[in-house]
Amino acid sequence: MSILLPSLTTVAQGATCPEGVTPQVKLLWVPAQADTVQRISPQVLHAKRGSAHLRGFTTTRFFDNAQFIYQITPHTQGHLCLQMQALNMKIGYGQTAMFSEDSYPPESCNSRVIASHEQQHLRIYNQTLLAQLPALKKRLLQTLHTLVLPATKQTLPQRQQEMEQPIKQLIALSTERAFKQVHQHNARIDTLENDRLVHAQCPHW
Repeated sequence: MSILLPSLTTVAQGATCPEGVTPQVKLLWVPAQADTVQRISPQVLHAKRGSAHLRGFTTTRFFDNAQFIYQITPHTQGHLCLQMQALNMKIGYGQTAMFSEDSYPPESCNSRVIASHEQQHLRIYNQTLLAQLPALKKRLLQTLHTLVLPATKQTLPQRQQEMEQPIKQLIALSTERAFKQVHQHNARIDTLENDRLVHAQCPHW
C-alpha cells in the first residue's frame, strides 16, 4: 500500500518552503504485562474462547499515542512554513489480563503450565510488535523529512492535519502487519497437538 504525502504547495510568486531542521522521532515502547491474573471456570473459559481444549487465554489492548511538535517559520508576504520538528510516541499494550482455568490449585503443576503457556502469548505480542519498531522509526524519519508545507494563520490547523495523515497511515500499516503476525504465531501454539505436549508436562489433568 502506498503512502500519499502532501505536496510542496506553491506560495507567493512561485516560492516554496525550504527544508528546515532535521526532524526527530522518539518511540517509547510499552510492553504487554499481565496487569491482572484471573481464574475462571472451564464453562466460562470455553464460552469466551469457543474451544474446549484451551485452558487459559490472554487479552490485551494495543495503543499508540503520538505527540506532534511543529516548527513554524515566517516565509514571504505573510505566509508561513510548517514543518514537523519532532514526533514523540508511546506505542505498545495496556489493560493486559491473563485468564486460567480454576480446576487446579494455584500451586499445582497444571496451573504453572497454563501460566507458562499464557506467558508465551505475552512474548508473542511483545516480540512481534517490537520487531516492527526499527523499520517504523526509519520510515517515519524519512517521511517527516519530506513534510514541509506552506500555510497561513487561517490554514494552519488544516495543514497540520494534512501533515499528520501520512504519519498515522505509516503507524497503522506497521501495526496491522504486526497484528497479522501475532495472530499467526498465537494460532501455532493453540493447536490440539501442542495442547497434548502441554498436558504431557503434568501427570494429572
